[in-house]
Amino acid sequence: MSRLVQFGLKQFDQYASDTVHLLQRGLELQGYKLFGRGFFSPADRDNTDIRAVCETEQPEIVFCQAANTWMPGARQATGEVPGANFTNYEWLGRHPDIYRVTQYADPRSHQDKHRLWQTEQFRPHAILVRYDPSDIIKHNPWIERSRLVRIHHSVTREYVGVIRVRSGCAILCGCLHSGIYPMRARLHREITSSGDTDRFTLRPHHRWAHEGGSAVPDFMKALAHHRVCIVCTSAYRWPLKKHYEATAAGCAVITNLPASEQVPVIEENLTRVPSDISLRDLTTLVCKLSREWDLERQRDLSRRTVERYDYRAEAARMAAVLEDRRSAMAWRAMR
Repeated sequence: MSRLVQFGLKQFDQYASDTVHLLQRGLELQGYKLFGRGFFSPADRDNTDIRAVCETEQPEIVFCQAANTWMPGARQATGEVPGANFTNYEWLGRHPDIYRVTQYADPRSHQDKHRLWQTEQFRPHAILVRYDPSDIIKHNPWIERSRLVRIHHSVTREYVGVIRVRSGCAILCGCLHSGIYPMRARLHREITSSGDTDRFTLRPHHRWAHEGGSAVPDFMKALAHHRVCIVCTSAYRWPLKKHYEATAAGCAVITNLPASEQVPVIEENLTRVPSDISLRDLTTLVCKLSREWDLERQRDLSRRTVERYDYRAEAARMAAVLEDRRSAMAWRAMR
């Protein structure tokens, strides 16, 4: 038996983006026994029947990945997820003594599916989110504020090399969907038209669910060749994994992240600009930050970022918060 159980998919470790995998792996290292599709050693872990697993394991806390990653119709870069759908999750809702946890990775997509999952099917006590809970409530009014648990994007210590002097000036990278990333799409067009490849490196998006192994190690190596990284938020103005990765890699970060988002350690590395900054003004700022780039300062910021946001450290913090919340729930039930 295991008092901590989680449900996920083995194929997460093959996604180009490692966000979901790091959460899954981090919780596993904190003692959350992992079940789901593709876990063949030992064989009993390859099980998507939530009721059957929980009746055997008798857990106190159960974490299940977000519904949009595995429910019928869930599609990844290689097509529909085969045989990944979990079953008998409603059974958990009839057991209030089991503390239920899920995540909400992108609070502006698949909202109907998430709403059904959160309010009628899984009915979690805690929902892990990486953004300002007040902003999430604004876009998802059905969520009770008390259920939201703020977590952070993670980095991987092994992907962060020694911070060294680098020759590259600035790098701009990521998805170019103009409806979701309008500032990034505009700047990419303008830099391409300008032909300024001496100061700007444009790196294509790695498509987060594309299977073929993590693209993060190569991305971190690319960052390590540049003094400045331009991190444009989405239209929803939330902190991105790139804010953390670029700081860990030793880049100074230019961003349009709102001042209301104050991420510990990362905040010290940000130079904020308006979303409509002209390419001319951006180029001037890039040149200034590139000239002023300081090796010892960036090494210190990188070290503290890795200490705080390595996925193992973030998982340990998260697990402690969930334990405290479960204990508080059990204490209230005994009163």
